Amino acid sequence: MKCSVVFLAGILTVGGCDDSASTSTSVQPRTLILEAMKASSLYAHYERNEVKADEDCKGRWCLVTGRVRTIGKDILDTPYVSFTSADDGIFSVQCCFSEAGEIRKLGNLIPGQSISIAGLCKGKMGNVLLDNCRLVSATSEVKTAELTIRAQ
Repeated sequence: MKCSVVFLAGILTVGGCDDSASTSTSVQPRTLILEAMKASSLYAHYERNEVKADEDCKGRWCLVTGRVRTIGKDILDTPYVSFTSADDGIFSVQCCFSEAGEIRKLGNLIPGQSISIAGLCKGKMGNVLLDNCRLVSATSEVKTAELTIRAQ
């Protein structure tokens, strides 16, 4: 399993890139097309072989779908959503949110609700962690999503 991402650099324009004498250091947005995977499948991939899962997913944007287990804050006061897991164990996929607009959306979620979240995979530390997350949909029916991000 690989975290599938199609990368489109910047905003596509007719005629390609213009690399004339521009010295601007502004950050250009990137558009990613993400293919959805079940949160339980991402966690199972890490359980089978963490080294391979890191190679496939760590540092890449992932779109995960599933049912909400918990909506809370971690020990650093970072809001998160965790997904239910297949074995109902204590670990699963945990999605951390940092943007105010995205955090406000968490107030409308309830445990058991099906959702889709995009986030940057940070690997496994107990839970499989996704950072800089965005609530893509209040349903798990999403198959792909287009996500525009600012380079960090």
